[in-house]
Amino acid sequence: MTKYLDTRQDSAPPPQPDVATQVRTNPRARSIFWWLVTGVAGVAVVGLIFYVS
Repeated sequence: MTKYLDTRQDSAPPPQPDVATQVRTNPRARSIFWWLVTGVAGVAVVGLIFYVS
C-alpha cells in the first residue's frame, strides 16, 4: 500500500487578532491612550478653573 506524506499544516501559527484587540492589549498603546486621557482631563480642569473665576 502506498504511503503519502502528511501535508497538513498542524503547526501553522494561530491567526493574528484584529486591530482593536492588538491595540487593547498593547502596553505602549495603552500608556499613550491614558497619557492623552490624563492630558485632556487636565486641560479641562484648568479650563473650568479659569471659566469659574
